[in-house]
Amino acid sequence: MLCILEAKVNIEALADPWFVNSHTIFNNEGNSNNFCHSNPGRIWIKWNPRLISFLPLFISSQIIHGTIIVVSQSPILLSVIYAANNFNDRNILWEQLRSLVPDPSMAWVIMGDFNCYRSEEEKSGGNQSPSSQMGELNKIIFDCGVLDLASVGLYYTWYNQRIDSPIHIKLDRILTNNTMLDRFPSAFYKVLPTHCSDHSPLILFTSIRDKKPSRFMFKNFWINMNGFYEEVLNAFDRHFNCSPIAAFNRSLQILKKSLKVKNWSSSCYILDSLQDFKARQQQYITDLQLDPMNSNLNFLYKQAFDNINILSKAWSSWLFQRAKTKWLRNGENDLGFLFAQIRTMNNINAIKEISTPNGIFDKQEDIVEEVIKHFKDIFNSPKPSKENNFNFPVGNRIPENMISSLTDLFF
Repeated sequence: MLCILEAKVNIEALADPWFVNSHTIFNNEGNSNNFCHSNPGRIWIKWNPRLISFLPLFISSQIIHGTIIVVSQSPILLSVIYAANNFNDRNILWEQLRSLVPDPSMAWVIMGDFNCYRSEEEKSGGNQSPSSQMGELNKIIFDCGVLDLASVGLYYTWYNQRIDSPIHIKLDRILTNNTMLDRFPSAFYKVLPTHCSDHSPLILFTSIRDKKPSRFMFKNFWINMNGFYEEVLNAFDRHFNCSPIAAFNRSLQILKKSLKVKNWSSSCYILDSLQDFKARQQQYITDLQLDPMNSNLNFLYKQAFDNINILSKAWSSWLFQRAKTKWLRNGENDLGFLFAQIRTMNNINAIKEISTPNGIFDKQEDIVEEVIKHFKDIFNSPKPSKENNFNFPVGNRIPENMISSLTDLFF
């Protein structure tokens, strides 16, 4: 699929068979444009109908918004934008984007030329821009609940083509929502060098890779759960015919497997149990109003109260451990905020591409192989060849008549 910005094509040109034929990229290609909304046209989308289909849902002078459907995969919403140079005109685009925010279960990609940037680090050269120019993009990103996708290649995407007063800015980017990152955790885009335009082309990579097992995390509240220490003793009360460090590792693996199958290992268990005991407590309070001297009801009420205290401490411990201060400021149950941050950090921190003397590699297996090879070359370098004859230069020597005096005993 190819998205062309600033096409500068008049709607009348599409009625010319020669023009259409000379600008065809795919066989029997599908295409969509906004030439009726902008003169000359700004956005032209082309796709290979044998592989994907695109259904436009909304078109204006600055955006084409629609659904991409790939065989056997869930649909993805795509918004291709070419923001106007004028601040007031861009505000119209931002309002349109806010109205197009999909259901959280729908993957969404926004890509194109935003004609503004997020921070001063994204601009080099020229006069300092007003904070409003950066604030508008940050605000729309927040309002739409989208995130910057990880990128490789060039950092700046636009150059003013001047030698005396050069300006480089990151005007073009790709944004995604949480659902997109959840489906394609390794997705990224590449910024390529430009050839005939003042903007750099962007290539979006969304190849599906096998999800790696999630990282095991020890939850601090486990130590207060019934049966925890029995599992620890069972895991470490074993003898392995191997080195101490290997035996320690095996015991940890056994403990890990045993803890993961416990019903109290999940934080959801804590929250569900809390709600259950609170409901029981309310019922016991109601019953005690009618029979306050009932010893069994008093015992059950006290037991529910104690369980609520234990579970509340466990839940608080989990919140502090997993989310830290930033999550707590946004509400202790804001799981969406937490997981959005986790997905964003995982996406940005993952290695998308490396360059070595052997070439450029962007496939995960090739990256792993090159990294291993790099360290093998460092730590397994060949030993220096041994030489049989060593010619050490002879310097000043101690005179023979002084040797005995230097080696005599000292009194």
